[in-house]
Amino acid sequence: MARTEKYKMAIGSITREPQELYDMENDPNELKNLVNEPSLSHVRDEMQNEHFDKLLNNINKAQLEVAEAGGIPTTIHEDYPAY
Repeated sequence: MARTEKYKMAIGSITREPQELYDMENDPNELKNLVNEPSLSHVRDEMQNEHFDKLLNNINKAQLEVAEAGGIPTTIHEDYPAY
């Protein structure tokens, strides 16, 4: 979820596509989802580029660094009961 002074937008956790967009000045209770409003495509694009792309790139970069370093070390406990 990202918010500007006027808009609030949420994206899908898997698809990374906009799922919700609200005009917080005119709809502070978030009753009308404007995500499919054609006239607001510039708002969706701007929020995607300015907020979500930067965030997701930073997350992906951190995950890549961990993977390149051999991943997160895990151990299997020998005393874990077998079923």
